[in-house]
Amino acid sequence: MSDLTRVYVEETHESPFAVRIETGGHVLTGDEPASMGGADLGPAPYQMLTAALGECTSMTVRWYAHEQDWPLEHVIV
Repeated sequence: MSDLTRVYVEETHESPFAVRIETGGHVLTGDEPASMGGADLGPAPYQMLTAALGECTSMTVRWYAHEQDWPLEHVIV
């Protein structure tokens, strides 16, 4: 398995739900908002998932426009 596909998630104990996420040479912090018992140190899981879907959608639109040789100035999801 390549390092680009490995994801490590470990509790940090900075809040009851805070985690350190390592993947592809990047480090992110995840947490729950204060209203859910966290310290809001990073995006909550549902925010990460929504961001991942938006990222994938944006990249797919950009790739498809490139493949079709369509002029596309900007993508926002």
